[in-house]
Amino acid sequence: MSEDEDWNFTEAQKAAFNQIEEIMREHFDAGVFRVLAEINDQQDESRGSYSGGKSNAIGLLQQQLHELLIKKTDDPL
Repeated sequence: MSEDEDWNFTEAQKAAFNQIEEIMREHFDAGVFRVLAEINDQQDESRGSYSGGKSNAIGLLQQQLHELLIKKTDDPL
Protein backbone atom coordinates (compact mmCIF):
# COMPACT_ATOMS: atom_id res chain seq x y z
CA MET A 1 0.00 0.00 0.00
CA SER A 2 1.40 3.39 -0.94
CA GLU A 3 1.87 6.00 1.73
CA ASP A 4 -0.95 8.23 0.47
CA GLU A 5 -3.62 5.59 -0.26
CA ASP A 6 -5.39 6.37 3.01
CA TRP A 7 -5.71 10.05 2.08
CA ASN A 8 -9.14 11.31 1.16
CA PHE A 9 -7.62 14.36 -0.53
CA THR A 10 -8.32 14.86 -4.21
CA GLU A 11 -5.46 14.22 -6.61
CA ALA A 12 -5.01 17.99 -6.97
CA GLN A 13 -4.83 18.40 -3.17
CA LYS A 14 -2.28 15.58 -2.90
CA ALA A 15 -0.18 17.18 -5.64
CA ALA A 16 -0.34 20.58 -3.91
CA PHE A 17 0.62 19.05 -0.56
CA ASN A 18 3.59 17.28 -2.14
CA GLN A 19 4.64 20.50 -3.88
CA ILE A 20 4.54 22.46 -0.60
CA GLU A 21 6.60 19.73 1.06
CA GLU A 22 9.15 19.71 -1.78
CA ILE A 23 9.54 23.51 -1.72
CA MET A 24 9.95 23.49 2.07
CA ARG A 25 12.68 20.85 1.96
CA GLU A 26 14.48 22.47 -0.97
CA HIS A 27 14.62 26.05 0.32
CA PHE A 28 14.66 25.92 4.14
CA ASP A 29 16.81 24.32 6.83
CA ALA A 30 13.76 23.25 8.80
CA GLY A 31 10.03 23.60 8.47
CA VAL A 32 6.66 22.36 9.58
CA PHE A 33 3.22 22.78 8.07
CA ARG A 34 -0.30 21.42 8.37
CA VAL A 35 -3.21 21.80 5.98
CA LEU A 36 -6.94 21.29 6.39
CA ALA A 37 -9.26 20.27 3.56
CA GLU A 38 -12.98 19.68 3.39
CA ILE A 39 -13.67 16.32 1.83
CA ASN A 40 -16.94 15.75 -0.06
CA ASP A 41 -18.67 18.58 1.86
CA GLN A 42 -18.97 16.16 4.79
CA GLN A 43 -15.73 15.90 6.72
CA ASP A 44 -12.46 17.66 7.31
CA GLU A 45 -9.10 16.01 6.95
CA SER A 46 -5.76 17.46 7.94
CA ARG A 47 -2.26 16.36 7.13
CA GLY A 48 1.11 17.77 7.98
CA SER A 49 4.78 17.36 7.39
CA TYR A 50 8.07 18.58 8.75
CA SER A 51 11.71 18.61 7.79
CA GLY A 52 14.94 19.36 9.58
CA GLY A 53 14.36 17.01 12.51
CA LYS A 54 11.72 16.58 15.19
CA SER A 55 13.39 18.95 17.64
CA ASN A 56 13.39 21.77 15.10
CA ALA A 57 9.77 21.04 14.17
CA ILE A 58 8.66 21.14 17.80
CA GLY A 59 10.57 24.38 18.38
CA LEU A 60 9.05 26.00 15.30
CA LEU A 61 5.57 24.92 16.36
CA GLN A 62 6.06 26.36 19.84
CA GLN A 63 7.36 29.64 18.42
CA GLN A 64 4.40 29.88 16.01
CA LEU A 65 1.91 29.09 18.77
CA HIS A 66 3.42 31.83 20.92
CA GLU A 67 3.22 34.34 18.07
CA LEU A 68 -0.39 33.38 17.30
CA LEU A 69 -1.41 33.77 20.94
CA ILE A 70 0.10 37.22 21.40
CA LYS A 71 -0.85 38.64 17.99
CA LYS A 72 -4.05 40.61 17.68
CA THR A 73 -6.36 38.94 15.21
CA ASP A 74 -8.67 40.21 12.52
CA ASP A 75 -10.68 36.99 12.70
CA PRO A 76 -14.27 37.45 13.89
CA LEU A 77 -14.99 35.73 17.17
